Amino acid sequence: MSSSIKQSVLFDGTAHITVLLDRTNDRALRHRLLLLLNVLMKVPVNVEAYVSVGGCVLAVDILTTIHEASERTSIPLQSNLIAATAFMEKHKRLNIKTFGRIKIIS
Repeated sequence: MSSSIKQSVLFDGTAHITVLLDRTNDRALRHRLLLLLNVLMKVPVNVEAYVSVGGCVLAVDILTTIHEASERTSIPLQSNLIAATAFMEKHKRLNIKTFGRIKIIS
């Protein structure tokens, strides 16, 4: 990491970044905003701005969403597999008999 990132950063737009994080649907932008907020939270003034615009509630919402998403990923795949195998047709064996030019499939 560069020395500029390791230093404490005073930033006037912490509240704006927090609101932008709450309203964006872009996954890449959300990821970058979380990285930026991670650095900004090392300065108490930035923490106060974050909390004043509902950052704590946003953090709880994000953690809840992540937790629910991690639980949902394993269970539906298993249940879909069970449901899919329950409705699969049994493999059929095809017998092909040739009589001259005529093929009979049974």
